[in-house]
Amino acid sequence: MTGDDRPWPKVMVIADHGYAGSSERLLRCLEALTPSAFAVQLRAHELNARDADTFGQLARRARDVLDPTIPMFLNGTESLAKALGYDGVHYPEYRLAEPTPACACSTAAAHSIDAALRADEKGVGAVFFSPVFAPSWKAGEAQGLEALARFTRQTPLPVYALGGMTAARVGTCLDTGAHGIAVVGAVMGANDPNRAIDQLLLASFSRVD
Repeated sequence: MTGDDRPWPKVMVIADHGYAGSSERLLRCLEALTPSAFAVQLRAHELNARDADTFGQLARRARDVLDPTIPMFLNGTESLAKALGYDGVHYPEYRLAEPTPACACSTAAAHSIDAALRADEKGVGAVFFSPVFAPSWKAGEAQGLEALARFTRQTPLPVYALGGMTAARVGTCLDTGAHGIAVVGAVMGANDPNRAIDQLLLASFSRVD
């Protein structure tokens, strides 16, 4: 997954500022997480769009409160991620058109095969396909398991299934060929985020690659 060739984890937790509702709530959730076989992506689209300085402050605090052994990706610029000690970056799909290559450890959103191929050419390490199921916390029309299966068959990169994910749905997603799953509400909205992650990991490791 990174420069020392650690494998990509099976579970990606997206710490979404919009879902959390405030920076403090997001930070409390991150601070509560204990190390296990998962990674975290910090995402704050609306905050980044209106106030880059405040976004930078949140990104710094998020990296500081999360256990340093948990890999963390920034949905932001490579320069900020490097300055704050993030393990890598996440690219929204529109950034795949940028001419500069991706950093060594990166993920990207890809809603089509063409986008996934662009991600591969750019040097991205893994892609997110969404929404597989309708998200529980925002509008989004499910693409379904058949679409996920077609995507994984034609994509040269590890694929994370995102959207409406629960522990009960992990197995069916991995059966399509997806490498792992990504979640927002299943962890960020849980009364016990660590227990929610353990359930997702248990479901993911019950399937053998």
